[in-house]
Amino acid sequence: MFGKEYAAPLLAVDRVLEISDHSIQTAKAISGNEPFFPGHFPGHPIFPGNFILEAAHQATRTYVARRFPPAMWARLVEVRSIRFLAPLQPGDRLQLACRYTFSPERGELGVNADCFRGEGMAIAKIKMFYHLGEEGLSLGQTSNGASDQPGPSETRGRIPPLLDHTGIQKLIPHRYPMLLVDAVRDLEPGVSIVAMKCVTGNEPCYAGLLDGVDVYRLAYPYSLILESCGQAGGILWMCSRRSLTGRDVTGLPIFVSARDCFFEGDVLPGDTMEHRVRLERVIADTVFLAGETWVNQHRIAQMGWLMAVAQPTHVLDKIFRGREKGP
Repeated sequence: MFGKEYAAPLLAVDRVLEISDHSIQTAKAISGNEPFFPGHFPGHPIFPGNFILEAAHQATRTYVARRFPPAMWARLVEVRSIRFLAPLQPGDRLQLACRYTFSPERGELGVNADCFRGEGMAIAKIKMFYHLGEEGLSLGQTSNGASDQPGPSETRGRIPPLLDHTGIQKLIPHRYPMLLVDAVRDLEPGVSIVAMKCVTGNEPCYAGLLDGVDVYRLAYPYSLILESCGQAGGILWMCSRRSLTGRDVTGLPIFVSARDCFFEGDVLPGDTMEHRVRLERVIADTVFLAGETWVNQHRIAQMGWLMAVAQPTHVLDKIFRGREKGP
C-alpha cells in the first residue's frame, strides 16, 4: 500500500471522472464508517463542510499534477467564498466540478468549484485561489515576513486555561477526531475569544504519510485550520448567547459559509495555533464571526467572515428522515 504524499485529513477524491485543460470533475463515495463521523455531531452524522473544501483542494492538487510540470506545487492562499447549500450524510456521493483560470504573470490559479450530491442536488459553491511555484515552501513565514503585530504571549508561564478540554466538550458537540480546540486562554462573551490548538505528528491527517517526505508536505491541512478556527468561534457564540439575548443557543452550531479567508503561512507538527476570533453580529440563530490564526509571531491565516446557524436537532431529525424516505 502506498502512503500519502502530503498531509490530508481524509481521502476526499476517490475518482477523477474527467479532466481537461481548464477543468476537473471528481467523485467521493461517503461511507458510513468514515473515522470522523463519530466525532462530528454524534447521533446526527454530517459530512464536515470543511471536508468539501478539502475535496476541492485535493481535486486541484490532482489537476495541477496532471496539467502542469512535475515540479509545480499548488499552495492555497485564499478562500474567497464558501457557501454550503445542503448536508451530506453517510451513503451519499460527493461530486465536484472545478473550473480553472491561470494567470502566468502572477503565478495564480483561480478555482470555481460546484459541489453536488450525486449528479443532481447542489450542496456547495467554492471560490479560491492558489499560488503555483516550484516544490517547497517558506514554512513558518507569512507572505510579508514576520508581522509587526503582537503574537501570542510566550512569557506567561503555565497559566491554567479558562476552558480546558472537558469544558469545551460541554459547549460544542464535536468529539475525537473532529474536536480541534484544546483550550481557551481568553474569553469575553459577546466580544472575542483566544483559543489554542496544538498540532502533533500523531494527528489523523498524518496517518499513512510517506516516510521521509519533504517538510512542506507536512503542512497542516488548510481545511482543518479553518475548521479549528470555526470551532473557536462556536465556543464564543455558545458563551455569548445568554449575555446577548438572555437565552442559551439551542441546537447544533453548523458552519454554513465563509468569505475572504487568506492563508499566509503554514502550520507544522509541534506548532500551536492561536485563534483570535471576534463576534461581529448575531441575528436570531445566526452568527457572523471574523478572526486570525497565529503561530508564535507569525500570522498564519485571516478569516474575513464566517457564518454559522444553530440548527435544532429535531429539524435535523426531520431532514434525515425525509432523506431516508426519498428515492
